[in-house]
Amino acid sequence: MVALGLGLRARGHTVDFLAAETFDALLSERYGFRCLPGTPDIQEMLTTHAADLSSPIATARLLSREVKSQLQGQIDALCGVVRAYDLVVGAGVHMAGASVCEAKGVPYRSALYVPQLLPSGAHPPFLVPYQGLPAGLNRWMHGISNRLIDRWMLQPLRGYRRSAGLPDVADAMTMVLGKAPLLCCASELAGIPDDTRLEVQQTGALVLPLPADTALDANLLQFIEAGTPPVYVGFGSMVDPTPERTADLVREAAAIAGVRIVLGTGWSDSHAQVGEQVMVIRAAPHALLLPRCLAAVHHGGAGTTFAAAMAGVPQLLVPHLMDQYYWGARITERGLGPTAIPRKKLTAKKLARALVQCRDGPGMRERAAHAGAALSKTDGVATAIAVLEQVVMKERG
Repeated sequence: MVALGLGLRARGHTVDFLAAETFDALLSERYGFRCLPGTPDIQEMLTTHAADLSSPIATARLLSREVKSQLQGQIDALCGVVRAYDLVVGAGVHMAGASVCEAKGVPYRSALYVPQLLPSGAHPPFLVPYQGLPAGLNRWMHGISNRLIDRWMLQPLRGYRRSAGLPDVADAMTMVLGKAPLLCCASELAGIPDDTRLEVQQTGALVLPLPADTALDANLLQFIEAGTPPVYVGFGSMVDPTPERTADLVREAAAIAGVRIVLGTGWSDSHAQVGEQVMVIRAAPHALLLPRCLAAVHHGGAGTTFAAAMAGVPQLLVPHLMDQYYWGARITERGLGPTAIPRKKLTAKKLARALVQCRDGPGMRERAAHAGAALSKTDGVATAIAVLEQVVMKERG
């Protein structure tokens, strides 16, 4: 969303963000956006409840406890501010935007990063890890998933809509997605399902441009240039309850496969240094780091999946939850990486075999390079801006 905000600002639009205080430094100090406080902190929730994300059932239980308060917090934060804007764009876990904006007479669009949020026979709902299922079974599970979401969201949504004088809604998911959502991912990786009943416009991925003075850390650059291209391993926003064990697993896999590793700790506690073949970092710009790597191993978030694909390197997805399994299946289908390994099933030997496949698998590096070249020519931000400007012209006049 920062990429979209920067693009809109460059077009002369005023852009503000409503986000948790965790992101104030990034948004205001680094990028100069005005930040409106009040939304609940998703990072804090994920960190606090990391153990509750160990399985789809555990994740569902966590959501059943947390969603109502998160939703009410969003309603409270949005109600006081949206009238000042010509358009509101919600992304990630925003659940209240469509209803609040409808009440205030402000156009709203949701930005989706994965087609899996669209009910379809082409894939299961986002809480189901199993991919490649029959279309009828996928549709049935979407029905079950929507009923679960209704249990979590429908009561507070209906309560707000009733108090605002809005008509009732039959289900929560349709109200969360809102009118004509934008699908902000690359069609080369995943497209709009043929059987969707919603009006969806696919823009392509929203890529954040790097400031001109951005560079890799000198120690990291020295490590990269000291030997063969390393493999990047990092699980981003997935909190690791046992970081030392993960570091040992990565070190052992590197030794077995005969590769060097850059291990990114992301939102997890920092790991100790684990050997000459493994360098530990907190984070680094993917656009600068990944093209210098042999391959990327990551959790399967939409942004990291696209970054690795655009870098033109093979990637192994280690999904932890939700749509990460979906992206794992898409990367495997397109021959851009080995079969995904769920985090709970990851071992040093499995990781080592996958790393060897990334390095030596027939045609894999060539397919990845070809995909990267194609993706580098796309501009999802420009497409999204064109769509949003048309929305304002038609709905605000």
